[in-house]
Amino acid sequence: MRAPNEVARAFAWLLCALNLGGLLTASYIANFVEEPSDVLNIITFAFFVLACAVLGALVAAKRPTNPIGWILSLVASFGAVAGLVSTFIEAHPTSLGEPGSLADWVGGFIWTLTFVPMIFVVQLFPTGRPPSRRWIPALWLTGAGMTCAVVAYAFAPGPMENSIDPALNPFGIERLRGQLRALSVVGGALIVASVVLAVLSLVLRFRRSVNVERQQIKWFAYAGLVVLGALAVQMVVFSIVPETDILVDVSNALFSLTITLIPITIGFAVLRYRLYDIDRLISRTLAYGLVSTILIGAYLLAVLALQSLLPLNDDSPVIVAASTLAVVAAFGPLRTRIRMLVDKRFNRSRYDAEKTIAEFGVRLRTEVEIGSLSDDLVGVIGRTMQPAHVSLWLRPGD
Repeated sequence: MRAPNEVARAFAWLLCALNLGGLLTASYIANFVEEPSDVLNIITFAFFVLACAVLGALVAAKRPTNPIGWILSLVASFGAVAGLVSTFIEAHPTSLGEPGSLADWVGGFIWTLTFVPMIFVVQLFPTGRPPSRRWIPALWLTGAGMTCAVVAYAFAPGPMENSIDPALNPFGIERLRGQLRALSVVGGALIVASVVLAVLSLVLRFRRSVNVERQQIKWFAYAGLVVLGALAVQMVVFSIVPETDILVDVSNALFSLTITLIPITIGFAVLRYRLYDIDRLISRTLAYGLVSTILIGAYLLAVLALQSLLPLNDDSPVIVAASTLAVVAAFGPLRTRIRMLVDKRFNRSRYDAEKTIAEFGVRLRTEVEIGSLSDDLVGVIGRTMQPAHVSLWLRPGD
């Protein structure tokens, strides 16, 4: 008889294979779509589902008692179904005002089932349990919100708003129109409240965490901040540049790619793979993000200043070349300075280690007594590497 863990591993990889099979089937059906409306979004969403399927299976196989891996696998399953339904609807569209097919009906609520379970991941990350028993009602709140939203979308009469086709809901209940509309509002409110509580629980867990758990939460928070940053950039771009179909598709595709970071970082954190690299990753992201922002602003200001000072046309290549050279010249020193400031604030251990090694290098030039030098070297290694034990062996002279 197979052990429970072996059965769980086999089931996790079987579920992963089924999810990948669903993605391949959706890709095959897409061949029958003459003009896909959003190819980029389909491809990037497939990356998200693929990441959830593979990393969910890895986490479930390695940590079968942790529900996070199973939730990611479930998200991948719903995502695969959403891909199948979407491609089938585009290959077999329904005319406006006609009753929709079963695929249209499933497409009306499958997206809620695809993304809302990620709230459970936030509430349970990284241990697979809520921070305390007092947070268990938040899980029930999320489940209730998801159930209300799915029921409301599934049985609301009239055109299906969340489906690709504006077809009529074949299972809509006309006499419950008002109640289902109210249920939809309640479900949306519960989901929003669940998101707020999930973030609060993660913040509380981070404040109480130490060592490994703190690093795990940093990985997850890093992905969340990248997603929020992508949203902010998207809003800024659309406030400056007029919206076009191509720009919207590209923007949504890039945002879908950033969402893929969430299951990837969850896999790193739960499996504890390269866990302590997160401080360096955060500091580098902040440093290069600040450098890019400052240089772009400096380039725009330089172009405007040169246009007003020099008797040249606004589109003169001299102005562009001069501004570009100035930005390139400032890149190196600015990057070094900002990296030091960011490391000092967000990657303090690495900053302190570099400072300690630099001070030791200065003392090394003047120190001649072997005993003091040995003690100094052991102290530097202890402060920078922080090993459990350190000793120095010197080969005796001839």
